[in-house]
Amino acid sequence: MNTAKLMYRAYVARVITTVLELQLRDEHIMQLQKTPFWLMIEAIRVHKLDPEGYKKCDATVCRIIQTYSPNDEKFHIGGSGLP
Repeated sequence: MNTAKLMYRAYVARVITTVLELQLRDEHIMQLQKTPFWLMIEAIRVHKLDPEGYKKCDATVCRIIQTYSPNDEKFHIGGSGLP
């Protein structure tokens, strides 16, 4: 079992609130689509993620982070590799 501790600071509820408050222009969206976080950002933009459901979820964030593979630069979730 991997006992390494992950050090991170992730406030998912705050990220959701911030994305919803931003006035993203097409130029911003084009750049964000190139990041590994685009699927989450897009889900926020179309209101599929509610900030109230993501208050203090450290265990979930750790599980997601641990699925990342630097070999192929993807998160492996649900049998799929997500960039």
